[in-house]
Amino acid sequence: MIALLVLFLGFAVGSFLSALVYRYPRSISIFRGRSFCDHCKRTIQWHDNIPLVSYLMLGGKCRFCFKRISPKNPIIELSTGGLFLTVLAFWQKCAQGYLGSYMLCGAISKSALVVPLLLAAFLICFFIFIIDWEYYVIADKSIFFLATVALAINLLIFENFYERIFAGFLAANFLLSVYFITKGKGMGLGDVKLALAIGFFLDLVGTGLFLGVSFLLGACFGLLMIFLGKKNLGSKLAFGPFLVTSFLLVYFFGSSILKMFKLVV
Repeated sequence: MIALLVLFLGFAVGSFLSALVYRYPRSISIFRGRSFCDHCKRTIQWHDNIPLVSYLMLGGKCRFCFKRISPKNPIIELSTGGLFLTVLAFWQKCAQGYLGSYMLCGAISKSALVVPLLLAAFLICFFIFIIDWEYYVIADKSIFFLATVALAINLLIFENFYERIFAGFLAANFLLSVYFITKGKGMGLGDVKLALAIGFFLDLVGTGLFLGVSFLLGACFGLLMIFLGKKNLGSKLAFGPFLVTSFLLVYFFGSSILKMFKLVV
């Protein structure tokens, strides 16, 4: 029952997030007006706006104009619901002594108030991932909110506080050097600021792992796109999504990844 409640709460939050992802690039206030169809602009009724359920009931089409509703909305809702369930599962595993996620378990063990703050951070990361993937831009406001959440968590934990601050600036300086070396072609300043905020969540070991996994994911994806003929060596590639994905991997599976690398080495 708890898992179902958490899942539906995730769907609801995901619905809000999908609306934010649509409205933010178009400078439409999230607090102004109800949801509307992308095509005919008709207001969506409440019974057609139930997360995931309405999309399935309508067959993925608008009730009025019968045009296709973007599958991005249910994907975001599903992903957010999955995120909420994952955090719940890890919370329970951490309480049982699970050590595969030394970042997450270490934070949760210090204070239960960390959990909603972490969920907020992960949701901001979702937002950054999607906006950067689609528009090649990382909003300064989202980075500010992410950094604020990180600092709040560090104050609650109050352990290795200065190390985490140093880790953030270390990550940012590393990406900034890449930015200058490539003259802005291999890295954007938005990525530099995002690395700063993410570094505040990690210690020095976690930050090194985070940067390494980020470049590994970016390189693998870039090579795959070149192999498929979708990109070439001069093509633009958003790096923010790889920073976000790496952060989530390290925060959830940091210890397991470190053990895996030790086995490889």
